[in-house]
Amino acid sequence: MSWLGVRCRRGPRTGLAEAAAPLPELVIFSASLCYEVLYDGIGGHTGARRVTDPDAIGPALEALIGLYGRAEDLTGYHEREVAPLRPPVITDQMRAALPY
Repeated sequence: MSWLGVRCRRGPRTGLAEAAAPLPELVIFSASLCYEVLYDGIGGHTGARRVTDPDAIGPALEALIGLYGRAEDLTGYHEREVAPLRPPVITDQMRAALPY
């Protein structure tokens, strides 16, 4: 099964409460190649950690497939929940974190 080109979806918060820690952002390419996306304290992207152990990736992949099946299309979520919001306020701390 190829997931290339699959649309983004927003997963339900129910069922995640039992997680012992915040769930990491994962980019899974196959059962033997995954990247954990890393961020700093204010949400700036700092890189990614490569994972190649199928025993570590397999359970995460199965869990994500299940969550994806319960999720809604991101377009509908955005139109309902995000588009009506006012633009965010950009702080000096956010500006200082920019690389330029």
